Amino acid sequence: MFLHTTCSTLLLAATFPLLPALTPPVVNFHLQFSEEVAGITRIVFVNDSEKIIEALHLSQRCALSGSFLSLDAFDTPKSIDSVTPAHISHQIRSAGLGPGEQIDIGPLSRDGNHECNPQIDGVIYSDGSYEGNARVLQGLKARRMGIMAGVGYWVGQANEDALRASRRASVVALAQRRKAQDHMRIEECSTKTVDDNEAPPQRYWEGRDQVDSFMLTLLSQARIEENSESTVRHLWQLISEWEKDIENDTSMNGINIEIPVSAMLVDDAAGNCSW
Repeated sequence: MFLHTTCSTLLLAATFPLLPALTPPVVNFHLQFSEEVAGITRIVFVNDSEKIIEALHLSQRCALSGSFLSLDAFDTPKSIDSVTPAHISHQIRSAGLGPGEQIDIGPLSRDGNHECNPQIDGVIYSDGSYEGNARVLQGLKARRMGIMAGVGYWVGQANEDALRASRRASVVALAQRRKAQDHMRIEECSTKTVDDNEAPPQRYWEGRDQVDSFMLTLLSQARIEENSESTVRHLWQLISEWEKDIENDTSMNGINIEIPVSAMLVDDAAGNCSW
């Protein structure tokens, strides 16, 4: 099913499953390709609409394999756009992808001697409207909820106790432990939904992992075990600003996705991957 709407209230008030579209599908973006050294073909996404695109999902389907990728303006805080960590590339900036703008989203996959078939399965616009496959949009929304939950968790850790030198090493260990738990959950939910890479539970934990991986990179780069209290305080301020950026984003205000509590218990190895 392909959905397109210009009514933000449909997205913001939606719970699973999404309502069917009331208007014919209109595709407001396209892919183009560029050749690089050694014959590698790269995929370029172009925004043909008059709106800002905040999130997109790319899939590459091959005869024997496949891959998918989600990019979101929520992936990093706004204030770090100009100093993006080395492990993050080809990301949508926090301001979104404006009309006519384009972004390199990576190389074209190959299955042996054959190139795979890439396509954009869904996008979310800054006004809350959306376009694409219903299941993919559910996954994009769930991933965003995972990002929100992850950022909220780290904001809760930003207290005076965490600024003390004796506490800083344990903060790094916490980020490492959470990242390992995120990966365990992603793997668990992926195993239970082997034919559905867009399953909301799996995408939710991918959102959580996005935040915990980002935090671990920041904490490691800052070497907070050795640096001053002001360095650590700056990191906590960055995370707090990240949360405010998300809360103030019009595409998320009032969003309502039913995520079971059992699916979010980070210490519960069993989890819940069936919602």
